[in-house]
Amino acid sequence: MKKAADFRAAARAALKGQWRTAVLTVFVASLLGVGSVSFANSSQYSSNLSGTSLAEFSDQLSSFLSENIGIVFSAVAISVIWAIAVIIISGAVKFGYACYFLKLADGEKPRFSTLFSQMDRIWPGFCMNFFVNLFIGLWSMLLFIPGLIKTYSYSMTAYIMAERPGMGARAAITESRYLMDGNKWRLFCLGFSFIGWSILCAAPVAVAFPLCSFSYAFSESLRSFLPMLPMGIVSFIGALFLTAYHQTAVADFYRSISGTGKKTEAEVISE
Repeated sequence: MKKAADFRAAARAALKGQWRTAVLTVFVASLLGVGSVSFANSSQYSSNLSGTSLAEFSDQLSSFLSENIGIVFSAVAISVIWAIAVIIISGAVKFGYACYFLKLADGEKPRFSTLFSQMDRIWPGFCMNFFVNLFIGLWSMLLFIPGLIKTYSYSMTAYIMAERPGMGARAAITESRYLMDGNKWRLFCLGFSFIGWSILCAAPVAVAFPLCSFSYAFSESLRSFLPMLPMGIVSFIGALFLTAYHQTAVADFYRSISGTGKKTEAEVISE
């Protein structure tokens, strides 16, 4: 049985010479509501600012917003339109996202256009998102843990539907539950094995935020937070590479538990 280290090794091998396209795919997919790029929660550093400084910061922010109300309104309108578009198409993009990383895990060299190869399946993708989010939401109403468990149970749904166009969302969710029976802990361990890289990606922002907050406490100027921009960019780029690495490993994990992966020479001989 393959372990987390084996999936990571397979992912690194698959990504050789493919990093640029994989990172671009992750970036565009994240803009279209697929997956997420994790950053450290900086709220723990908020205590570095005094109550007075926080109030002054709020006043400065309010002043900026009131002076640029037109820009703010336009930004809100664009955000709403973009959010609606994402809700509609993100499911189909998830299928393309799954196809891309499955091809990568299979040793192929998928093109960036693979991300949009399933755009004719907008309705099935919408149904998948609806039912998965509905079921996870209902389970989460009980407690956090049941919701988390179901998140892992349904995690293979997009891969299943990407490879079986004729399968409906409910059937794919059920199939995912069967596949993940006894494998949820393995997937959790695979994700947790990337914790070191996650900390490294978050480090620039985690270090810069308290330093900028400390500087703001003395200068009381929003310019104190300007160094956060390059540090945030560094963290974001690192997170894109990490996500590509992780998604390739998860695709290989799906191949392993579904029995659809290509068998190695050693595995064929052992049979």
